[in-house]
Amino acid sequence: MTGKRRDLFIGAAVILVGLAAVYRGLFLGQVLAGRDIFRLFLPQGGFLKDCLQRGELPLWNPNVWLGQPFAATLQSEAFYPVRLVLLAIADHVWVPTLQHLVHVLIAVSGVWFLCRRLRVTRGSSLAAGIAFGLGPVFTQLSGTPNLVAGLAWSGWLLAAIRVHCDGPDRKTTATIAVVAALSFLAGSPEMMLWQSALSIGAAFAWSRGLKRSWIFAIAGFAWAVAATAFVFFPAVELALLSTRFEATDQLMWSVSPTQLFSAALPGLDLPRGTYLGGDQWLLTSMFLGALLCAAAVFARHRSSRALPFTITAVLLLVLSLGDHCWPSAKVLSLPPLALFRYPAKYFLGGAFCLCVLAAQGLDRLTAWAHRREPSRRNAGIVGGVLVAALAVVPALPLRRDAFLGPVWFTLAVSIAALAFFLLPRGRHFRQVVLGLGLLELVIAQGGLWKLGWSDPEVLRKPSQLAALIPTREARLSFEPQGAADSKVADPATVEIAASRDRLVPLRHLEEGIPGLEGYEPPVPRLANAFRNLDNRGIFDLAGVTHFTRPVDFGPPFDDAEEVARGPGGMPVLYRSTTALPRTFVVHRAVIADDVQMIAALEDPSQPARHTAFLESGEAMPGADCTGSSAQRSTNGHQELTMIVNACAKGYLIVSDAYFPGWYASVNGVPAVIERVDLALRAVRVPAGNSVVLMQYHPKSFAVGVGVAGPAFALILFAQRRRRRA
Repeated sequence: MTGKRRDLFIGAAVILVGLAAVYRGLFLGQVLAGRDIFRLFLPQGGFLKDCLQRGELPLWNPNVWLGQPFAATLQSEAFYPVRLVLLAIADHVWVPTLQHLVHVLIAVSGVWFLCRRLRVTRGSSLAAGIAFGLGPVFTQLSGTPNLVAGLAWSGWLLAAIRVHCDGPDRKTTATIAVVAALSFLAGSPEMMLWQSALSIGAAFAWSRGLKRSWIFAIAGFAWAVAATAFVFFPAVELALLSTRFEATDQLMWSVSPTQLFSAALPGLDLPRGTYLGGDQWLLTSMFLGALLCAAAVFARHRSSRALPFTITAVLLLVLSLGDHCWPSAKVLSLPPLALFRYPAKYFLGGAFCLCVLAAQGLDRLTAWAHRREPSRRNAGIVGGVLVAALAVVPALPLRRDAFLGPVWFTLAVSIAALAFFLLPRGRHFRQVVLGLGLLELVIAQGGLWKLGWSDPEVLRKPSQLAALIPTREARLSFEPQGAADSKVADPATVEIAASRDRLVPLRHLEEGIPGLEGYEPPVPRLANAFRNLDNRGIFDLAGVTHFTRPVDFGPPFDDAEEVARGPGGMPVLYRSTTALPRTFVVHRAVIADDVQMIAALEDPSQPARHTAFLESGEAMPGADCTGSSAQRSTNGHQELTMIVNACAKGYLIVSDAYFPGWYASVNGVPAVIERVDLALRAVRVPAGNSVVLMQYHPKSFAVGVGVAGPAFALILFAQRRRRRA
């Protein structure tokens, strides 16, 4: 076996052993379910799988926020190839776990390949890949699959840029477009922001005087946007019509300076402050490795191979400070960064750059070690510094549980320094450092943090509360977020296990029950304004027949009937007797602006029960007749048929969200959908029997497909032309 093959075999074995050790819950038949998996990605996966089985495009989700676009909410990963393939072959409960494991391999191999293209040795390249894909940061991101998926493609994207700069042509440009498109479809646009900036900067640094290299790299990203226009255009449309531009929490979860240093000193940020305080809580762990951070310092930062990563790492780490750093706060308040929340996400880009720099730094240190003779004097100095440093640690003004970090860092770096000065000609220096680094990861993964595992059968078990809701014409208002029982020994585990039974958002999707609220951003502006009125009138108008509320909260209103009270902190299920049907006919209509609509919705007499408050359309004085009815029949997630019997002309009101892309016909004749009661839909109907059909065909998606089709065809053409050459 050649040395290259031996190294590859050893590397593959280390990666597989690392996967087995870190994700050992798999051997117990468990699945990842922590963080946002059980409340967001798992139910979204179930909804997406249902769309695939129906043969429907996943464009509209009727069961959250009165209904909202689904694929346009990027974190749904509705058109992400990896997710779609896994959903096609596996149960949706297992998909987040399988998807994470796939992206661990993508992340490790991508960083390894990138480092090799940067002329880093195989050992250092493998170390960087393992530190990135099997390190605590990437592991603890398992609860947010879209962040993991976007981050995983970073190495492959920069590797594609490097290959492109070595020989720019249409094929390499097309490869950049493909990888960038995969990263975007993964559902984390913030990743694409810094990935594109780093890639273009790297292309400029690596272009070797060929201007077309970085120009074609920019063209590759533009190509990627065109190829994903069928998602990009709807996402922009939803953002413009959502609360995103009204948000005031962009700087929430900024990385505190103490947390930033915890990347090298584990536990330095413990205990963290309050959940919404000065410490970020997006990333459970920010530890990269003491030796990794130290090695990154020794990279040849002024060289073209390191300079893009150095500049990007500094900028992203400073940006991650967010509210703790005045310049960062100012920059993050500017578009397009102002559209995104949680500055802690930018730390992930800095972590990626540090891993690549560490590989280069380790090679440089090894080269220095090979040129040095052993020096007991220098080793003695290192030993003295070690003792002094450990003696000073107790006197440092650290947080209560933070003393492990300085001790850890001092020991790790000092042992590596002793190996540097004592090993003859640096023999086995790299192996010592790699062994210490691997030991760091083992200790960190094994003792400092825990993953959220669950029994898949528990996650599949249908809800008992859902079985008590008699009709799918019902709509549910959910218990407030964060209302989990805090009196149990392990609230997080209990919340995961009971989440479907409790119908917490968004696990009601798996039961097929429409909800007045949602969990995923961005939230449509009109639906949010409608729900924020929070009075009985809007519950009745939206057709909310059932409520789940914590025991301590009591009923939503005094005459709500209690249906069931579950044990062990389960919420109470209530039923309303005053909810309107989700489709009904009124014969009186007035034209009103938003202020007048809100006033009507806040009126305790509930005039919206018999009057349509329209943004535009035909005003009607009302009719002296009763007995009009509307029967609702759902043909799919984005199609709705209603059989109407009206005693006089009027408006059919549908208690679903008014949103661009919905079209209606009455008895086969196209009809205008009007905005009514602030956020709902209305269609004018004649007297007598009518069949009303509503379908969702957004122009943003159609135009996006029109742009993406030729862009994808050009990608195939570029590959084909290369093979013929």
